[in-house]
Amino acid sequence: MSRYNYVITVKQPDYKSANAISLLMLMLAVAVFIYTAWVHWPSRVYHNAAILYAIFSGIILLWCIYSLAFAPKLKRVPYYRLGLAVAAVGWFIEPLNNYWIGALYAIAALIERQVKFPAEIGIDDNGIVFNSLPAKAFTWNEIDNMLLKDNIITIDFKNNKIYQKETEADVNAALEKELNAFCNRKLSEAAAPASV
Repeated sequence: MSRYNYVITVKQPDYKSANAISLLMLMLAVAVFIYTAWVHWPSRVYHNAAILYAIFSGIILLWCIYSLAFAPKLKRVPYYRLGLAVAAVGWFIEPLNNYWIGALYAIAALIERQVKFPAEIGIDDNGIVFNSLPAKAFTWNEIDNMLLKDNIITIDFKNNKIYQKETEADVNAALEKELNAFCNRKLSEAAAPASV
C-alpha cells in the first residue's frame, strides 16, 4: 500500500478460533497419517507410502511445535499453512486418495495468510482503500467524516455505517494532526459543489 499518502494499520484480533481450527485439522491429519503408516507398513505395495505418511506426520508435528512454542517468543503471528499444505499432499496420495479432503486442506493453507494479513487502510486524494480480499475502496463523496484520535480511527460513512478500530501502533500527535487536516480538506473538497 505504498502508493497512498497515509497508511494506517489497525489492530488485529488474536486469531484464536482460526488457530484452533488449523490445529484441529492438523491433529486429525496426523492421527490419520500415523494410523495409515502403521496399517500399511508391512504391505509391499504401500510400504513407501507408509514411510511417506510417517515423514508427513513428523513434519506437521514439528511445524505445530514451532508455531505454538517459538513463533510467539519471536513476536511473530503463528502460521499453520506449511503444515496444512503438507497435510493436503498427504490426503491426495495413495492409499488415502481423499481428494476432497486434500482440496479442503489446500484451500485452508491458501486462505490462512489472507485471514491473518494485517488490516491496513490506505488514504489518498481519491479516498480510502481497505486491503481486504477483494479490496474495498471508498471515494471521499461516500464518507461523511473521518478522524484519528487517541490511536482510534473512526470513519463515518454517508450510508450511516461506522468503522472504528484501534491502530496497531501509537500514532504521534503531529502525524495525527496532519492526517486529520488532510482528511478534512478532502472531505471539504468532496462536499463543495462542482464548478461549472
